[in-house]
Amino acid sequence: MELEELKDLVQDKPISYSRSELESIFSIKTKRELDVVNKKMRWDMVLMVITAIVIIGIAFLLGLRDRFSLSAGVILLVAIISIHYRIKYFDISKVNLDKHDLSTAIQNVVKSLRFYLNLYKLVVPVFAMSFYSYQRWKLLQIKNTLPSSITEVLVESALVITVGLVVYFLTKWISDRLYGKALIRMQDYLHKLH
Repeated sequence: MELEELKDLVQDKPISYSRSELESIFSIKTKRELDVVNKKMRWDMVLMVITAIVIIGIAFLLGLRDRFSLSAGVILLVAIISIHYRIKYFDISKVNLDKHDLSTAIQNVVKSLRFYLNLYKLVVPVFAMSFYSYQRWKLLQIKNTLPSSITEVLVESALVITVGLVVYFLTKWISDRLYGKALIRMQDYLHKLH
Protein backbone atom coordinates (compact mmCIF):
# COMPACT_ATOMS: atom_id res chain seq x y z
CA MET A 1 0.00 0.00 0.00
CA GLU A 2 2.82 2.44 0.85
CA LEU A 3 4.46 1.74 -2.50
CA GLU A 4 1.31 2.74 -4.37
CA GLU A 5 1.00 5.96 -2.36
CA LEU A 6 4.65 6.76 -3.07
CA LYS A 7 4.13 6.17 -6.82
CA ASP A 8 1.09 8.47 -6.81
CA LEU A 9 3.02 11.12 -4.91
CA VAL A 10 5.93 11.01 -7.36
CA GLN A 11 3.67 11.05 -10.41
CA ASP A 12 1.65 14.01 -9.18
CA LYS A 13 4.59 16.29 -8.50
CA PRO A 14 6.19 17.92 -11.53
CA ILE A 15 9.96 17.83 -11.59
CA SER A 16 11.48 21.27 -11.17
CA TYR A 17 15.06 22.26 -11.80
CA SER A 18 16.99 25.29 -10.68
CA ARG A 19 18.30 27.74 -13.26
CA SER A 20 21.87 26.47 -12.84
CA GLU A 21 20.76 22.83 -13.27
CA LEU A 22 18.87 23.77 -16.45
CA GLU A 23 21.86 25.64 -17.82
CA SER A 24 24.09 22.67 -17.05
CA ILE A 25 21.72 20.30 -18.88
CA PHE A 26 21.45 22.59 -21.90
CA SER A 27 25.21 23.16 -21.89
CA ILE A 28 25.77 19.41 -22.21
CA LYS A 29 23.14 19.15 -24.97
CA THR A 30 24.61 22.13 -26.81
CA LYS A 31 28.12 20.67 -26.63
CA ARG A 32 26.70 17.46 -28.10
CA GLU A 33 25.11 19.42 -30.95
CA LEU A 34 28.38 21.27 -31.56
CA ASP A 35 30.12 17.90 -31.86
CA VAL A 36 27.51 16.88 -34.44
CA VAL A 37 28.05 20.14 -36.35
CA ASN A 38 31.82 19.57 -36.30
CA LYS A 39 31.38 16.09 -37.76
CA LYS A 40 29.06 17.51 -40.42
CA MET A 41 31.64 20.18 -41.28
CA ARG A 42 34.19 17.43 -41.82
CA TRP A 43 31.77 15.59 -44.12
CA ASP A 44 31.09 18.88 -45.91
CA MET A 45 34.82 19.29 -46.50
CA VAL A 46 35.18 15.69 -47.71
CA LEU A 47 32.25 16.20 -50.10
CA MET A 48 33.90 19.35 -51.47
CA VAL A 49 37.22 17.57 -52.03
CA ILE A 50 35.48 14.64 -53.76
CA THR A 51 33.59 17.10 -55.99
CA ALA A 52 36.86 18.83 -56.90
CA ILE A 53 38.49 15.49 -57.73
CA VAL A 54 35.51 14.52 -59.91
CA ILE A 55 35.64 17.86 -61.79
CA ILE A 56 39.37 17.49 -62.42
CA GLY A 57 38.90 13.85 -63.45
CA ILE A 58 36.14 14.74 -65.90
CA ALA A 59 38.28 17.51 -67.39
CA PHE A 60 41.11 15.06 -68.02
CA LEU A 61 38.82 12.27 -69.27
CA LEU A 62 37.17 14.61 -71.75
CA GLY A 63 40.57 15.80 -72.87
CA LEU A 64 39.69 19.47 -72.51
CA ARG A 65 42.36 21.74 -73.91
CA ASP A 66 42.44 23.91 -70.82
CA ARG A 67 42.26 21.03 -68.34
CA PHE A 68 45.43 22.21 -66.57
CA SER A 69 44.12 25.74 -66.02
CA LEU A 70 40.74 24.28 -65.00
CA SER A 71 42.48 21.96 -62.54
CA ALA A 72 44.58 24.82 -61.16
CA GLY A 73 41.42 26.90 -60.69
CA VAL A 74 39.63 24.06 -58.89
CA ILE A 75 42.66 23.43 -56.65
CA LEU A 76 42.85 27.15 -55.83
CA LEU A 77 39.15 27.13 -55.02
CA VAL A 78 39.61 24.09 -52.75
CA ALA A 79 42.45 25.90 -50.95
CA ILE A 80 40.31 29.02 -50.43
CA ILE A 81 37.35 26.98 -49.23
CA SER A 82 39.63 25.00 -46.89
CA ILE A 83 40.70 28.26 -45.25
CA HIS A 84 37.03 29.24 -45.03
CA TYR A 85 36.15 25.93 -43.35
CA ARG A 86 38.93 26.45 -40.81
CA ILE A 87 37.59 29.91 -39.98
CA LYS A 88 34.05 28.52 -39.76
CA TYR A 89 35.24 25.71 -37.51
CA PHE A 90 36.82 28.14 -35.05
CA ASP A 91 33.87 30.50 -35.26
CA ILE A 92 31.23 27.86 -34.52
CA SER A 93 32.86 25.14 -32.47
CA LYS A 94 35.17 27.10 -30.21
CA VAL A 95 32.41 28.87 -28.28
CA ASN A 96 33.16 28.73 -24.58
CA LEU A 97 29.85 27.66 -23.07
CA ASP A 98 31.21 28.01 -19.54
CA LYS A 99 32.58 31.53 -19.92
CA HIS A 100 29.53 33.17 -21.51
CA ASP A 101 25.90 33.14 -20.59
CA LEU A 102 24.57 29.90 -22.10
CA SER A 103 21.72 31.51 -24.03
CA THR A 104 24.10 34.11 -25.49
CA ALA A 105 26.55 31.38 -26.49
CA ILE A 106 23.81 29.34 -28.18
CA GLN A 107 22.52 32.49 -29.91
CA ASN A 108 26.01 33.19 -31.26
CA VAL A 109 26.37 29.64 -32.59
CA VAL A 110 22.91 29.71 -34.21
CA LYS A 111 23.59 33.12 -35.72
CA SER A 112 26.96 32.01 -37.13
CA LEU A 113 25.53 28.78 -38.50
CA ARG A 114 22.64 30.63 -40.17
CA PHE A 115 25.08 33.15 -41.65
CA TYR A 116 27.23 30.42 -43.19
CA LEU A 117 24.24 28.51 -44.55
CA ASN A 118 22.84 31.67 -46.17
CA LEU A 119 26.30 32.51 -47.50
CA TYR A 120 26.51 29.08 -49.14
CA LYS A 121 23.08 29.48 -50.70
CA LEU A 122 24.25 32.72 -52.31
CA VAL A 123 27.93 32.15 -53.15
CA VAL A 124 27.85 28.57 -54.43
CA PRO A 125 25.18 29.17 -57.14
CA VAL A 126 26.86 32.45 -58.20
CA PHE A 127 30.19 30.65 -58.49
CA ALA A 128 28.58 27.77 -60.42
CA MET A 129 26.87 30.17 -62.82
CA SER A 130 30.13 32.08 -63.35
CA PHE A 131 32.12 28.90 -63.84
CA TYR A 132 29.54 27.48 -66.27
CA SER A 133 29.35 30.76 -68.19
CA TYR A 134 33.11 30.95 -68.52
CA GLN A 135 33.46 27.34 -69.67
CA ARG A 136 30.50 27.63 -72.04
CA TRP A 137 31.88 30.86 -73.53
CA LYS A 138 35.29 29.25 -74.08
CA LEU A 139 33.63 26.24 -75.72
CA LEU A 140 31.60 28.47 -78.04
CA GLN A 141 34.73 30.45 -78.94
CA ILE A 142 36.59 27.26 -79.82
CA LYS A 143 33.72 26.12 -82.05
CA ASN A 144 33.33 29.63 -83.52
CA THR A 145 29.65 29.54 -82.69
CA LEU A 146 29.22 32.59 -80.48
CA PRO A 147 25.56 33.58 -80.03
CA SER A 148 24.65 36.07 -82.71
CA SER A 149 20.91 36.52 -82.31
CA ILE A 150 18.78 37.54 -79.37
CA THR A 151 17.25 34.06 -79.27
CA GLU A 152 20.65 32.39 -78.89
CA VAL A 153 21.65 34.86 -76.16
CA LEU A 154 18.37 34.16 -74.33
CA VAL A 155 18.91 30.40 -74.60
CA GLU A 156 22.46 30.74 -73.23
CA SER A 157 21.15 32.98 -70.42
CA ALA A 158 18.40 30.46 -69.64
CA LEU A 159 21.04 27.71 -69.39
CA VAL A 160 23.10 29.81 -66.97
CA ILE A 161 20.02 30.55 -64.83
CA THR A 162 19.04 26.88 -64.88
CA VAL A 163 22.51 25.89 -63.65
CA GLY A 164 22.21 28.52 -60.91
CA LEU A 165 18.80 27.26 -59.79
CA VAL A 166 19.84 23.60 -59.82
CA VAL A 167 22.97 24.39 -57.81
CA TYR A 168 20.96 26.59 -55.39
CA PHE A 169 18.45 23.84 -54.64
CA LEU A 170 21.22 21.24 -54.40
CA THR A 171 23.18 23.48 -52.01
CA LYS A 172 20.06 24.13 -49.95
CA TRP A 173 19.28 20.41 -49.79
CA ILE A 174 22.84 19.47 -48.79
CA SER A 175 23.01 22.27 -46.18
CA ASP A 176 19.69 21.24 -44.68
CA ARG A 177 20.78 17.61 -44.60
CA LEU A 178 24.11 18.41 -42.97
CA TYR A 179 23.20 21.20 -40.56
CA GLY A 180 19.40 21.53 -40.45
CA LYS A 181 18.62 19.18 -37.56
CA ALA A 182 21.41 20.52 -35.36
CA LEU A 183 20.32 24.10 -36.05
CA ILE A 184 16.70 23.29 -35.19
CA ARG A 185 17.71 21.53 -31.97
CA MET A 186 19.89 24.45 -30.86
CA GLN A 187 17.07 26.89 -31.60
CA ASP A 188 14.80 24.65 -29.55
CA TYR A 189 17.29 24.70 -26.66
CA LEU A 190 17.39 28.46 -26.90
CA HIS A 191 13.58 28.74 -26.72
CA LYS A 192 13.45 26.33 -23.78
CA LEU A 193 16.03 28.39 -21.89
CA HIS A 194 13.83 31.49 -22.16
